[in-house]
Amino acid sequence: LPMKALGRHANGRQHDRQLTVVFLLLTLWLSGGRMSASGGAGTGTVPAASLNNITYSNSVVKTKYGPLRGIVFRAAPVVVEGFLGVPYASPPIGSLRYMPPVTPSTWKYTRLVDRFAPVCPQKLPKLDGTDPGVVSGLPLDRLKQLRRLVPTLVNQSEDCLYLNLYVPHADDTSHRPDHLKPSIVYIHGESYEWNSGNHYDGFLKTGAKGSAQGNFGLMDLVAGLHWLRENLVAFGGDPAKITLMGHGTGAALANILAVSPVAGDLIHRVVLLSGSALSPWAIQRDPLSVKRKVAQQTSCAGDVVNEDLAPCLRTKSLAELMNISLSSPR
Repeated sequence: LPMKALGRHANGRQHDRQLTVVFLLLTLWLSGGRMSASGGAGTGTVPAASLNNITYSNSVVKTKYGPLRGIVFRAAPVVVEGFLGVPYASPPIGSLRYMPPVTPSTWKYTRLVDRFAPVCPQKLPKLDGTDPGVVSGLPLDRLKQLRRLVPTLVNQSEDCLYLNLYVPHADDTSHRPDHLKPSIVYIHGESYEWNSGNHYDGFLKTGAKGSAQGNFGLMDLVAGLHWLRENLVAFGGDPAKITLMGHGTGAALANILAVSPVAGDLIHRVVLLSGSALSPWAIQRDPLSVKRKVAQQTSCAGDVVNEDLAPCLRTKSLAELMNISLSSPR
């Protein structure tokens, strides 16, 4: 299907041209309520199963936060330059847990971004048959796909706000800014609870009854888009031509961001696959009930209706938060 523009053209012309080639692909992973991506200096593993003949790039990309050196690999039939585990926000730990994301620290050295970062904390589904409710009715191919996916989500950390960027490789990259390319930012689906966002670590309403505090997972996505707006040119991308693509729960998030006043100007086009903000599982209809359950299970006493729960949750261990049991829209 053609990727439709959002209607921000000053001259009034229609731009419904079908995009047939992806020039620049960036992946924003949602895991355990925080957007994460693979990579981070010194952590994770390179994606050896899918990449061949990996070498370090000869070029250094200078972002506003510091220089980066990625890897070059063949993703048949093309050669791609990958920047894996690029931090787009400060680690959401300690006093930054359940807070809007903060810009990352700068660095002066050339940072190697050559491996995937940990995914955010999450409970993985039991696909071994011990929980019949999980696997019941799943097609065999779908079950095999999920079983391949789950082992890649074992390495978990609250420090998980990273991007993966994949760009065309060229020996001479000095003229990239003169030929800026459109970009796709992809938000994957599966679930809000695993491989995606979780209510108590991403979409939990922690604030008082009349406040709009919460939705930190969406704030993370906006922070990632702001980072791209600031730095895409250095990678050869056009910050004015960002297409946000989501699948399943990722499509619902992309839909919400596309109509949000805080993110609309950061997105040029949007593609929704197998989901939208109108899907019955897309939005938590009763966030206050979720807040009550979290307060009960973490012994956070007080006025649940009118008081902010976040200060109490910051004092809890990660294990205590992971033990919270919640139902979700999906």
